[in-house]
Amino acid sequence: MLLGLAENPALRAGLYARLVASGDEEVLFTLADRERLAPSQVEHLLAVGGPGLTWFLVRGGLLPWLEIPQEHP
Repeated sequence: MLLGLAENPALRAGLYARLVASGDEEVLFTLADRERLAPSQVEHLLAVGGPGLTWFLVRGGLLPWLEIPQEHP
């Protein structure tokens, strides 16, 4: 059910934040794969996700190399 919500293109901001807070890795990657993410949404994902998600965001052009958090080698 959470993945279905994460894939919903009409997802409200409040629900987006709750899904990120769940910390579920599949949900985080699904949210990171959305077409348009605001910088604040990328920051929320980085705060919860691990290095794999960080790499996914870099490869997707959502996170410049110079902004990779130090704790995500």
